[in-house]
Amino acid sequence: APVWMREAKLEFPALDADEPDAAQGSTDEALLRVALDEMETHPDVSAAGEAIRYLYRLSCNVAESPKEPRFRRLRVDNTAYVNHALGVRGGTLAMEALGWRVSEDGSACVLSASRGIGEHTLQTLQDRIKAM
Repeated sequence: APVWMREAKLEFPALDADEPDAAQGSTDEALLRVALDEMETHPDVSAAGEAIRYLYRLSCNVAESPKEPRFRRLRVDNTAYVNHALGVRGGTLAMEALGWRVSEDGSACVLSASRGIGEHTLQTLQDRIKAM
């Protein structure tokens, strides 16, 4: 695993209070919990842990810089996306719960500018990282 994944920061980014729903976010929390439970049943526990850290890093990037477009678009051929979202049972479902959708042309996975990542989502992901 890349160093940044092994040493995923476990502090919460400061959220902009002026952003609508910044603290609440727009994650389907129930679906995220189901997806994370499924990820934890993946045969390779190490891969599952790396995948959850990957989701956490993506979520932190969006929470820290909600208006930064580069944090809201992943190429579908991106190695980390393929390995962690597609390569681990429940990873695709977790991405969906966080609000990520495949673009119309199928070239990227995109998080709409209207979607936020809230503190509760970050806490849920952080708790799973600590539990692994």
